[in-house]
Amino acid sequence: MLSIKNINVKYGDFIALKNISLELKLKEHVAIIGPSGAGKSTLLREIYRRIPTGANLIQQQFALVPQLKTFHNVYIARLERYSFFTNLCNLIKPNTQRYQEILTILKDLGIENKILTPVSQLSGGEQQRVAIARALYHGGNIILGDEPISAVDPHNSDIIMSTLSNSNKTFIFSVHQVEVALKFATRIIGMKDGQIFFDDAPGNIKRSQINNLYAPC
Repeated sequence: MLSIKNINVKYGDFIALKNISLELKLKEHVAIIGPSGAGKSTLLREIYRRIPTGANLIQQQFALVPQLKTFHNVYIARLERYSFFTNLCNLIKPNTQRYQEILTILKDLGIENKILTPVSQLSGGEQQRVAIARALYHGGNIILGDEPISAVDPHNSDIIMSTLSNSNKTFIFSVHQVEVALKFATRIIGMKDGQIFFDDAPGNIKRSQINNLYAPC
């Protein structure tokens, strides 16, 4: 799907990624873990930038329109597929078929009762699930999630991760919770100080490697 070789990313004098090389394959579930400031988000954005089409990025800031209802924030993902007139009519009165498509995704994420609620009235965790629903509704084969469960409790994080993992898409995500990575990823990339510390299947990663990853420098 994507091959990255010897890339470096700098912000002024700060080197965020140092000599990163990796290959990503379709249908992989790749978790990126590591301490804060390790370069996880930077690596995700770099992957997203290098994938030409078919990728959806779930951002930490959610990037929702607070004045619009949940339905419309999810529908935005497919605006380019329809005419201006169709989109305008859908803004005034949701199309029945589009409504059912979006409702199905929201049910999987446990927020179907919020479909006609303005996003500004939702909790942070609910807003995060709306952003995830939008990525799923967009289509495409690849979803990248920058801390996609940062605003939800453990129960809802399991619901979200199960939904994303069962979507039959390539799923690449950064996460602070190591146990989540071990449970839902088929491959884990450990990052520290802008470098790849390890890259392997969960069953091959030793607890000592994880402890060293998070140990102070």
